[in-house]
Amino acid sequence: MNIILSVLLALASMPAQQTTATVEPPCTKPSTSVITEKERTLIPFGHVEQSAGAEISGIVKSRFHENLYWIINDSGNIPAIIPVDAKGRVLSEDKKGIMISGMKNRDWEELAIDERGNLYICDIGNNFGNRRDLAIYVIQENPEKPGMKTAFTTIPVRYPEQKIFSNLKPMFDAEAAFLFHGNLYILTKRWNDQTTSIYTIDIANANNSMNDLKYRCNYPINGLVTAADISPDEKTVAILTYNALWLLSGFTGDDFFNGIVQKIPLRHTGQVESICFTSNDSLMAVNEQRNEMFMIAIPQIHQGSPQEISGAQSTLLTK
Repeated sequence: MNIILSVLLALASMPAQQTTATVEPPCTKPSTSVITEKERTLIPFGHVEQSAGAEISGIVKSRFHENLYWIINDSGNIPAIIPVDAKGRVLSEDKKGIMISGMKNRDWEELAIDERGNLYICDIGNNFGNRRDLAIYVIQENPEKPGMKTAFTTIPVRYPEQKIFSNLKPMFDAEAAFLFHGNLYILTKRWNDQTTSIYTIDIANANNSMNDLKYRCNYPINGLVTAADISPDEKTVAILTYNALWLLSGFTGDDFFNGIVQKIPLRHTGQVESICFTSNDSLMAVNEQRNEMFMIAIPQIHQGSPQEISGAQSTLLTK
């Protein structure tokens, strides 16, 4: 986001960090290791048209329509869901997307989707830790033709551990989320220690008044988490930071970090803040600043043991 510099400057003068009431449990067992691959350079595959906006913060692949992706912009932009193809061409007639009447874009930071075509617009950006109006908007994709159904549901959420809403408290900022077995998993963007905390909410049991996010665990990801997604077969989780792509596979249940953990360092990617699976074997990422689109082919690491895939390398498509 454009305020990253101001956030970093504010960190230098911020008061002591607010901490959770209890010791944060780790997401991994002591025996879990990280497989680090060779550093990669992403090469643009396409560019999102400027009419779609210049602060793209979320992307998902349509569940019903071929070569169709839905994108959103973050704070300061109109509350629109924008259809684009794999080259970044905007597919709506007005080139601005579908306006959703009644929605507000306070800080849309992530877009998730389930197998039924329900889109989850995550209004969870909280750079200064002072928001009391975090929310998830749920709206359904039209299976008949590219578009959205008019009705949507609002799910207000909060972090029960957060007690202070003044000054800069970056432990409760988030830009990454995905759906798994009916639960929305939110990964925080912790500016103070560059770890990530995982929170969940059971969508089926959520209400329209207020919902506490359930704290799960914390992982030392050594970066600022900007996006996440899970593959269509639910066997691989992708987590994006400004300097690396993390791939989690071979896990049991939702114990994501206790299977095979693969880290692919990235360079010269800029402010990449959106990612989605295009298939079980490939990802699409978008640079927020330059609207560049990257296609990333990944290895089927969940089919091998850590020893078998220790030398595996993902292929970057350069077409």
